[in-house]
Amino acid sequence: VMPSSPPATTTPTYALAKKGLEWAFLELGAVSQNILNYPVKGYRPVAVDPGFYKIVQEKMSTGQIDSVLNLDPKIVEDPAETRLDLVQENLALNTVLLKSQVFSQFTSQHLKTLEHAITGRATGG
Repeated sequence: VMPSSPPATTTPTYALAKKGLEWAFLELGAVSQNILNYPVKGYRPVAVDPGFYKIVQEKMSTGQIDSVLNLDPKIVEDPAETRLDLVQENLALNTVLLKSQVFSQFTSQHLKTLEHAITGRATGG
């Protein structure tokens, strides 16, 4: 009897891909919200909680994958910005798009690993 593979949802590849893509989706929404609200007097810029990435890195480095999967990134007022700067928001938008591409590429490169973890069998090719 062959040992079964761990469920896909407990693999580091799955956890990192899932949380990275969740972060990118929320960060893109936050940057978009900031740009759209630029003309609103008194608007405070928002961002994904900057502590989210740090916690994910700590949990991943200590093998606490289930804990990573239970983390949810949240949008908060941006502690680094008190006034909206369109140049900075454009830079943030480009950064989010680049990170999204990195997470997408990471996920694509590990599809075989994810498929093996889900099905329990190796794939050809």
